[in-house]
Amino acid sequence: DIGTARELGDLKENAEYHAAREQQGMVEARIRDIEGRMQNAVVIDVTTIEHTGKVIFGTTVEIANVETDESVTYQIVGEDEADIKL
Repeated sequence: DIGTARELGDLKENAEYHAAREQQGMVEARIRDIEGRMQNAVVIDVTTIEHTGKVIFGTTVEIANVETDESVTYQIVGEDEADIKL
């Protein structure tokens, strides 16, 4: 916290203050990024997507392994919705 760091004395040599300012800058940049994403966001009703056989944003696909007869289902989503597991 910047206020707490200020109380520790001379700001020129106050590492806690500089770290708090840097953290504040990163948080403010993240807020601007999120606000920009929200401003440009478009809600897509996936129930209205045509079934054309193409894999596009919002569709659900099932991938089958023909050798093992196992299948996995995926929903194609944007980067903010992705839950990447490596």
